[in-house]
Amino acid sequence: MAFLTKIRPTKGFSVLRVVTAVLVLGLLVVFVAESAKYFYSFSVPKSVSSKVDPHLKQVAAVLGSAKSSVDSISKLGALESTGSSNVASERPVKLTVGVLADSHNGLAYLTRALTQLRSLGVDYILFLGDYTDWGDEAALKKAKSTMDASSVPYFSLPGDHDLGQTRDESNFEAVFGQARGVLTEKSVTITYFDNSKNFTKIQESDMLWFKQAIVDSQFLFLSQPLVTNDMSRVMGIIDGVKDEAVHAQNLELLKAVRESGVKAVIAGDLHLFTSYQDPEKADLMHYSIGAVLKSQSVEKFNFQSPRFAVFKVFADDTFELVDTPIN
Repeated sequence: MAFLTKIRPTKGFSVLRVVTAVLVLGLLVVFVAESAKYFYSFSVPKSVSSKVDPHLKQVAAVLGSAKSSVDSISKLGALESTGSSNVASERPVKLTVGVLADSHNGLAYLTRALTQLRSLGVDYILFLGDYTDWGDEAALKKAKSTMDASSVPYFSLPGDHDLGQTRDESNFEAVFGQARGVLTEKSVTITYFDNSKNFTKIQESDMLWFKQAIVDSQFLFLSQPLVTNDMSRVMGIIDGVKDEAVHAQNLELLKAVRESGVKAVIAGDLHLFTSYQDPEKADLMHYSIGAVLKSQSVEKFNFQSPRFAVFKVFADDTFELVDTPIN
């Protein structure tokens, strides 16, 4: 019957359909782009120092209350793992160290990271701060139990959040011990040092200890960076807000590092992996490592997927820092 005859679309109809599809697709792309722009510009304007802190007003003296956008963080260039490789080198290795930071009570991902590091056969683990959100002793003890269960020797530094409840290292050191030290193994010397307090000066006795320890060190591990690309988040500058006294100590530490034989400074706190050549000493590198934390909200935000780093020193005394996602 005539009305059951298959209707064939005309050429004009086909062209119209193609044009319509292109327009719809274009509108969809614009919508997605604008949505992403909106999210980054407005939904995540939180300070890195307030990224997980539930008691910010109570610990402003330690953590700071400055605000910044993700734009300032992205300037660090850290979304690209420059200077690192995810392909293990085949050169003879003298020492392998797993480097962790910023788990913020996320014990499940911390456990996964430790399991992964143990399978890689690391010699030691260094944790560079922010086991917890608030630095209460109960949360610190849970983190320590998790670290102890890995059976890998480890050393720990506090982050600013680990000082939250007491505004000093007392809770942290009651659980993990002294927040500084020197590790010498297989002719490799590493200094690890707590510089986590944002608005409180390091004691002069600790500054003197640092200057003596760093002389014979090859590598330095810190709670927070001394140098980044844009200097918006380093020791003494929190999201562009400078504490003159603390920043003066930053420069004092940095001077001692530049005058030493240190090849790399590796820090936590930024929640993403970065690498940066020192602006004054070409053979000195500065790194920050990614966070163990899994993003859960704007307040618990990770700029990358949960991760850690693997630090290797080779038989020829060269080194590499491998940015490694958690499985």
